[in-house]
Amino acid sequence: MSVALPDAARVATIIREVAAAEILPRYQALRASDIREKAPGDFVTAADLASEAALTRRLTELVPGSVVLGEEAAAADPSVFDRLDGDAPVWVIDPVDGTINFAKGRPGFVVIVAWIHRGRTLAGWIHDPLASVMVTAERGGGTLGDGGRLHVAADTPLDAMVGAAYGRVDPTTRTADRLAGSGRIGGVVNGMSSGIDYLALVHRRA
Repeated sequence: MSVALPDAARVATIIREVAAAEILPRYQALRASDIREKAPGDFVTAADLASEAALTRRLTELVPGSVVLGEEAAAADPSVFDRLDGDAPVWVIDPVDGTINFAKGRPGFVVIVAWIHRGRTLAGWIHDPLASVMVTAERGGGTLGDGGRLHVAADTPLDAMVGAAYGRVDPTTRTADRLAGSGRIGGVVNGMSSGIDYLALVHRRA
């Protein structure tokens, strides 16, 4: 069974409005009680919880019958991941990607939303509320930034490429550090937010 794509512009508007109402007012204004650790080094803030709740409500209202897999809901109840195997289209939400930056009052966080059906990602949105930047993509329809359609970069030699990397090679070595020190690539960015890194790379070549 195929599923229609939601109105991409309407989704983008909802994301912008939720970020303006639930995230930006809390930026650099969090109290200690607004921040907690789900696991060592894995933070959640009042902004994560409030924006995920608002996005859950508004996106399911936009597409009746859709369901949500939110980062914070899944952290509290891992059975939420089972929604990916169902027939209903799924909104996958990371309400504040870059929570560590946000919790410390630093720039470098985004809202990420994806539209998935039967294991296929059909559309996605990344929004940087501080820079008011939105990038959207639809399967078969390309990727759009605020400045227009984005295009695949021309072939670039490996030693001139710049990319993002996360994770660790071993308990003491970050993948980004190993790559940056290899001398084989042009550079590595790691802004503590994969969404921010994606936007930075898009704008770097724009």
